[in-house]
Amino acid sequence: GDFCRRTGDAMEYAAFDAFLAALPHPHKLVVLGNHDMSFDTGFDERAALPSATHVFGCEEITVCGLRIFGISWPKRGYHVALPRGLDLLLTHEPPWGFLDVVGRRHRKHI
Repeated sequence: GDFCRRTGDAMEYAAFDAFLAALPHPHKLVVLGNHDMSFDTGFDERAALPSATHVFGCEEITVCGLRIFGISWPKRGYHVALPRGLDLLLTHEPPWGFLDVVGRRHRKHI
């Protein structure tokens, strides 16, 4: 395949970057999750994952002619109007209104 995507909760950064480096996919797209974000003010998640071809904040990129929009945690751009004509949307969270308020005690019903 041309793409490998990861949509959150993977981190120990060095181990995850080594995993990405070993993959044969030419495009490695990463959306950060709530367990991935560092609370160190000087920490740069993108620099910590040099094997990723793109680490999303809240933006659109074009790869292989596909318009891809990615939104990482914590809801950066959560209320942003998505561009029309996207080919792929990558988020760490479910769509609004679809299992987006399920607590831990209710997960057994999913």
